[in-house]
Amino acid sequence: DILQRNGIYPPPVGHSIIPGLEVSGMVEEVGNEVTRFKIGDKVCALTNGGGYAEYCAVPEGQVLPIPRGVDLVEAACIPENYFTVYHVLQQQCNIFG
Repeated sequence: DILQRNGIYPPPVGHSIIPGLEVSGMVEEVGNEVTRFKIGDKVCALTNGGGYAEYCAVPEGQVLPIPRGVDLVEAACIPENYFTVYHVLQQQCNIFG
């Protein structure tokens, strides 16, 4: 986020120029094909940009439910860490077969 704000790290082509990759909050709307979440669910997500905006649209596959007992600030830290670890274990180490 800091590099993007400083103009050093451009957003991915076709994505929001608004910085912010990690978000948490309440689902306000869902698309027609969304099956895992409903309006009002507390979620966190790794976005393709736009996380600093008041509202942020995120593909369902990049969204996680917030674990019980975790507040919204803490929850915003989960996706980047979870997806990074999963990627390393699955893609790099093939631990899941």
